[in-house]
Amino acid sequence: MDVFSDMTVDAFGDVYVTGTTASTNYPTAQALQPVCVYSPTDAYITKIRFSISPLAPTLTTVSPNLGAPNTTVNVTLTGTDFVVNGTSVLVSGSGVAVTGVNVSDSNSLTASFTINGSASTGIRTVTVETANGESNGLPFEIQNPPTITSINIANGDQGTFLGVTDGHELPSWATTVAVGGFGVAASNVNVLNATSPTVLLTVDEDATTGARNITVTTPPSALATL
Repeated sequence: MDVFSDMTVDAFGDVYVTGTTASTNYPTAQALQPVCVYSPTDAYITKIRFSISPLAPTLTTVSPNLGAPNTTVNVTLTGTDFVVNGTSVLVSGSGVAVTGVNVSDSNSLTASFTINGSASTGIRTVTVETANGESNGLPFEIQNPPTITSINIANGDQGTFLGVTDGHELPSWATTVAVGGFGVAASNVNVLNATSPTVLLTVDEDATTGARNITVTTPPSALATL
């Protein structure tokens, strides 16, 4: 039987434990005497040295988490155990180059994702790597930019229907419409489905006549103009 008596930690983080033992095979190193013949118990001092390895990084968010071919997306990544001047950002597949990795602290970094025009659409996996290991993966989606196919005017002053196709659902919070020139404001964007958003156009009384360009933008920078 082993009996604990006391414990202390030195300046190097090593732990010393003292007590008594009645064990006949207690592990020893350079023992003062291998066996005590005068008592059924022996005193012991045990040194325990800990080796704590740094943790591998973890990834919590990637924002924004989508982009279009032929664009550069500035991305913010959050997580844990990022290393200043020692962290790489990896994107699975081909056609996405990661540059400008800047670790502000152990929980946040920024990087630029340059998406080649030939990059295939779909979901990629983003991971963070340090000398201590590689993080879990989070998705980053490559989408084709929207294309305006037609504009149907509901009445002379306001209300238009824009035909948009890109093969993906366009949430209203992520789609904006802009009109070139002055005097025409776009508002109330409502994405009915991936090919039919609606928008309210308000034309000022002093707006000049003539053709205007209408631009539809989806995050982070994909747009179409007609």
